[in-house]
Amino acid sequence: MIAERTYETSVIRDILMVPEIHARITDDSHAQLKIDTEVESWVTMTAGDTLVGVYCLHPFNRWTLRIHAHVLAEHREKHAMDTGRAILEWFVDNTDYMKIIAEIPVCYPDVIKFTRKFGFQMEGCNRQSVMKDGKLIDQVSLGITRVEVIEGLK
Repeated sequence: MIAERTYETSVIRDILMVPEIHARITDDSHAQLKIDTEVESWVTMTAGDTLVGVYCLHPFNRWTLRIHAHVLAEHREKHAMDTGRAILEWFVDNTDYMKIIAEIPVCYPDVIKFTRKFGFQMEGCNRQSVMKDGKLIDQVSLGITRVEVIEGLK
């Protein structure tokens, strides 16, 4: 799996606008996507010549990045675990941040399970913080430190 930062918003938008992905990443209050390739690190995941997804790492503060995974459905079974490992390697090799966090709506238990497979630990619940289908739902907060990432990659 090749992880490479991209500044090509058209490549990013093509993945984010796939209906299944778009529905998961937007809430009822906004459907507009804002892509900032200067502040956010958008990292494409490629297997051979095939683009299988993109990850976004967005600064939460000086020490922490917030992560968002977008792996195309047709590649999840075969490549999802490889993309997860590749983004963690990219994080260690290309940033000096000390932690990654993910906030995941509880209506996506598959994403929570996927994230936990890489060592992310439950850190709390942001109650009724996102609107999906007209209902306020909780998001769980998961996190992993740089030291834990390095240990997990061994």
